[in-house]
Amino acid sequence: MRTCHASEKRSSDARPSPPQNEPWGETTPLQMRSMLESMRRFTASLAFAVLSLPIVAESPKPAFAQTDAPAPPVKPRVVKEPASPVVVLRDGKVLALGAALANDGRILTSLSALLGKETADIKVGEAPAITAKVTQKDPALDLALLTPAKKSEDGFRASELDPKRQRLDVFVQRAKLERTGLALYGDNEVRKPTGERIPATFDVALIPSAPPVGYTDPKTPALPPPALLLGAPIVDPAGDLIGLVVRLCKTAGASPCAPAFVALGVPPIRSFMMSLPPPPAAWLGLAGEGDLVGGTRGVRIVAVAPGSPAQRAGLKPNADPKKAPMVLSVDGTPVDSPEALSKLLSAHTAGDIVKLSVREGDRIREIPVTLGSAPETTK
Repeated sequence: MRTCHASEKRSSDARPSPPQNEPWGETTPLQMRSMLESMRRFTASLAFAVLSLPIVAESPKPAFAQTDAPAPPVKPRVVKEPASPVVVLRDGKVLALGAALANDGRILTSLSALLGKETADIKVGEAPAITAKVTQKDPALDLALLTPAKKSEDGFRASELDPKRQRLDVFVQRAKLERTGLALYGDNEVRKPTGERIPATFDVALIPSAPPVGYTDPKTPALPPPALLLGAPIVDPAGDLIGLVVRLCKTAGASPCAPAFVALGVPPIRSFMMSLPPPPAAWLGLAGEGDLVGGTRGVRIVAVAPGSPAQRAGLKPNADPKKAPMVLSVDGTPVDSPEALSKLLSAHTAGDIVKLSVREGDRIREIPVTLGSAPETTK
């Protein structure tokens, strides 16, 4: 029989501990049931304690943080208004719409809407119409790239969203240009003349917007149905360009080409833009040096290239360098050195129109200059 020392005595209600030399000790069935019941109750209480803990989305505050401090306001998602579409005209008649490209200024529109012409007038908002010329085109995608005499400062960015999972808007022509809902559905069997399938092309269907107040009044003339124009920009909820309305051939088996309005998505538009050569660098055609007159710095003209945009604008040096014209600014931005002048011009491409502020004696003139392409040098 095992001797029990006084120090090992336990109260009758305490659970006996197993002997040190045996893994579980000698226990009776009653003791075993009691131990299992205690373990079950402990496990249940532990699970309840864990489930009762609050769920915290953010990391807990440090001990010194004030718990009664107001939470920072949640910034709402900023949804910008989309850029304005470009209206493409000829002889005052609307031919199509277009989308000016952000950080580029050139305009995408439908090639077929231009009716084979290489120039068109374009208009944005209330600004007067200006002339633009077709500089690149792809008949297989019905895309034309227009380069205006003066590029737009506002433009569309390419959307990265799935066009079939968004609430989309398209610009339509009614009494005036307005936006309405547009649904895209299906993957069109649109192919190039070579037979290659064009990806990201969809059928389109206008979603009528809510009628305006008074629309049901018999005395109020009914609004004309919206007209879906070629080249119309399609925008996502953030105002980014998700497609363009073009006219392409839909084929069904051996059927002949059936031209139809479809939505051309970002992937083929991006492929078209990436295939284009870079626009030619802008060239003014003058040489100068920094000078200071009456507290105003500028670039004194010392030479002008024959046939250059500077010469066509009437700029020329003077036999007395101190009396030569001095360029003070480009589009309102001051220039104080030839390097500053070159840097401002490098942001433009051939065909852009810039306004030079030029001092001639005591007179300051604003001279518009159409930038050209630098002549090729022969080796």
